[in-house]
Amino acid sequence: MYGVVLLLPEKYNQIIQMMYDEWVQDLGVDLRPQPSLPHVSIHIAEKYDAAALRPIMAEVAAAMPPLTLSTSGLGLFTGLEPVLHVAVTCGRDLLDFHARLHARLNPLSQGSNSYYQPGQWMPHITLSQNPHLRGHLPHLINQLSQRDFSWQIPIRQLAYINKELTTHEVWDVGSAQV
Repeated sequence: MYGVVLLLPEKYNQIIQMMYDEWVQDLGVDLRPQPSLPHVSIHIAEKYDAAALRPIMAEVAAAMPPLTLSTSGLGLFTGLEPVLHVAVTCGRDLLDFHARLHARLNPLSQGSNSYYQPGQWMPHITLSQNPHLRGHLPHLINQLSQRDFSWQIPIRQLAYINKELTTHEVWDVGSAQV
């Protein structure tokens, strides 16, 4: 899988990494998603036409005004492998940006993930998606429910990532490629 994501500023990466360190200390198990790169996924697909994607991403990033994400607490996607996440509020600016980007990226992708399509997308920051998460959920929810997850996150970078969550390309919002 590949994707286009909003990268979090270092401040929020550090907050999340400190939570992971606490979990290892408290539980003796590392529950972070592997590999770990805190982000908000915008578009996910099995494959992109990377040569066509790059100029579109540069254009979109250059024209995109800075965006601030608001978070609203913890969330949980249920299923065989549950996902513990920080919920991102769907403001009009974010939904409009998401829809515009999808209109540009869908023709360049194969096997787009339907969870990320307009009308289906639930923006979030994954804290854990791990086979061992289920057994630790009561403890984690008790611990995390005492924290304030009402964040205002300034977004200044878009990235094209691969399935290992290593960045292929990063674009600064409102400017040329980094």
